[in-house]
Amino acid sequence: SIIDSAGGHQPMSDAKGRIVVFNGEIYNYLEIRQSLKESYPFKTSSDTETILALYDAHGIDFIHHLRGMYAIALYDPAKDLLVITRDPFGIKPLYITDMPSHVAFASEPKALIQSGYANAALDIPMLRAVVTQNYIGGLETPYPAIRRLQAGERLVYERGIKTSSFLRPAISRNPPRIEDEATALLHLEKTLLDSIDIHCRSDVGYGVFLSGGVDSSTIMQTLSMLGERGRDIQSYTAYFDVGHSADERDYARAVADATHARFHSVPFTRQDFISLLPQIAAYMDDPVADYAILPTWKLAAVAAQEQKVVLCGEGGDELFGGYGRYRPRWWKDWRKAKSSVPFSPHWSRLQCEQAKDIAEYLPNDLLIKLDTCLMAHGLEGRTPFLDMAMSDFAFTLPDELKLQGKTGKYLLKKWLDAKLPAAKAFRRKQGFTVPVGDWIAADAKNLADIMVHHPLLTELLTRSDLELLPKLLPTPQGAKQCWPLVYLALWYTGKQQNAHAQTITETLAS
Repeated sequence: SIIDSAGGHQPMSDAKGRIVVFNGEIYNYLEIRQSLKESYPFKTSSDTETILALYDAHGIDFIHHLRGMYAIALYDPAKDLLVITRDPFGIKPLYITDMPSHVAFASEPKALIQSGYANAALDIPMLRAVVTQNYIGGLETPYPAIRRLQAGERLVYERGIKTSSFLRPAISRNPPRIEDEATALLHLEKTLLDSIDIHCRSDVGYGVFLSGGVDSSTIMQTLSMLGERGRDIQSYTAYFDVGHSADERDYARAVADATHARFHSVPFTRQDFISLLPQIAAYMDDPVADYAILPTWKLAAVAAQEQKVVLCGEGGDELFGGYGRYRPRWWKDWRKAKSSVPFSPHWSRLQCEQAKDIAEYLPNDLLIKLDTCLMAHGLEGRTPFLDMAMSDFAFTLPDELKLQGKTGKYLLKKWLDAKLPAAKAFRRKQGFTVPVGDWIAADAKNLADIMVHHPLLTELLTRSDLELLPKLLPTPQGAKQCWPLVYLALWYTGKQQNAHAQTITETLAS
């Protein structure tokens, strides 16, 4: 527990016998307590209790009053009613198995499987999505009996029967608004200060994952403007032992120095790759082959030795228009692209592209990766860009304040450049590249024979694809193409054996 560790034990019940369990943080718990103190007899100082108080006041519509990251289950025995819900961005995971005999839910698929509520059988063809796009989209998981609760979804069961489903959207349906740059910059600063201030509510200290990029540098600068909030901040920056890899330590150190924060650089080496990847793959239930999972895991392990909470920059690219794919040349066939996102007829083309990432890539890749890596080490990750107030501001910005020529996140960079010149906000983005190709190629001889005979890969790949592996693996460029296959093979082996060996080749050969 991060807020009121003494009084926030779960499951928590109220005087009427209603019970709540939840994972996450309700950041506006102080405002909720203030508004309901005359009508609800609070017994603790925890944010958990505010969920019960909101339900008492608003029934199942309590979700509209929450500002935070959460996966919640609330049971009302008087009505035999169960509410299950998840925050609008999908920051906190929630999985469900809905069978004729029961409904079960958990933050991890392994909890449903190990408790006997769901079968461990795998849908192997589903894993092809991990090969092509690094993650499984939609609500599906590799386990046919288990699905994800959609980000923002609220399910209601009465007497064991699902009676309603509702979706609280993360983004506005409105088009880009009319706003000049000077006004938008003032509005941005106010929104940043508010979001980061409320995300720092905690009974324990916190650190920052600092990449040296715009999003994490913005968090550092905003913290430095918040007085006590920004004092004695510890930042954590990863780097790699391969010479040609992008190394932003100098930029990150300059930001830390300029904001009077402590700087801790964390190396990720080939030996880390060999020994940690089997652990990571085995631990992940929902496979994500995003190679940023490697430094995230190690950063979490290091930070957890000193912190209980870290602030992270996820969401900045999606809300402020940071990806290269948002540039106009990518929009030629945007209406033809398949998407499960219900586009608003009022959105611009840029907003449509952003909406797709917010609905798919963000919750099913970035946030699964972040939450799993951090929680594996008992560390809580907070994402101040993924806040409803921030979303309301950023998503409906004029397109030209998000994207100007080849410059994405224009408004955010403009603000940061003025406030923190040391961040060099308008420098050319290096991109976050993990040298997995170099590390895999260094062990190509041992991996080739193992991989062409691996039971998962022989089922996923054609014979010609399998025959191509020994030709690809020896070069860094070819080995990088094989990265999702190495990850999936380790993931599958870990699930089948419920264990992993000390190295990649030992695990795959076992």
